[in-house]
Amino acid sequence: MRLRRWWAGVGMWLVVAVTTGGCGWIASYKATQAEACFGRAMAYRASGRTAEALGELERAVAADPTFYIAYYQLGMMYKAMGKPALARQWWTRGIQAAMASYDRPEFPRLKAIAEMRAALASLERPPLPRRAAPAPKPQPPKARPSPPPPRPPQASRPAAPPSSPPAKGRYAVLFSSNLKRANALADARLLKLRGFRARISTYRDRKGRIWHRVWAGCCTSLSQARAMAKAVAKATGRRGVVAMAMRR
Repeated sequence: MRLRRWWAGVGMWLVVAVTTGGCGWIASYKATQAEACFGRAMAYRASGRTAEALGELERAVAADPTFYIAYYQLGMMYKAMGKPALARQWWTRGIQAAMASYDRPEFPRLKAIAEMRAALASLERPPLPRRAAPAPKPQPPKARPSPPPPRPPQASRPAAPPSSPPAKGRYAVLFSSNLKRANALADARLLKLRGFRARISTYRDRKGRIWHRVWAGCCTSLSQARAMAKAVAKATGRRGVVAMAMRR
């Protein structure tokens, strides 16, 4: 007798729990399950696993029929797959679910309804015909370039007067003194390139070293040799060019 009373009390408690707070707990569990399925679906979609993503979205809708975000994503995926009929079906059901659901902060209800209605309207519009590429404009034939006018004959330039006096006289310009004959030859070539006569002489000093002297020009007077030295220094940029009497 006491056992029957105890079971009767337990039954009454279950009835009260279900009719008052139990339904809310069950609804909360379904919403949590739907959100978990939705999270997995988005992960599958990001990795390119379309079939798994569609399955998780449909499980989210089955767990919570008012989860309108899943309807919206199902329509978007089927449209991307080229299946407008299935996209239209899920968006239509999604609008009904959103109207019967509570507002979700991550995707407000009114915004979801507006976007799904706009998506449905885009399915009804026929695709715009592609514009044909404009035909290329005919280009006029290119004119052949006229031949350049003949150049006038250039007058022959008069030969420059020699910059150094004739090789006569006892004065000359000492351009450089070198222990290496190669350096002396290079200085002689430089003088010739600048228009001066050049010659090389050798000289042995008291220590027995042989110097290779490079001379520029030959003058009859010391004043003429000094003027020549200035001209040589200016033409070559060399310092230390001196005029002096040559040893016979």
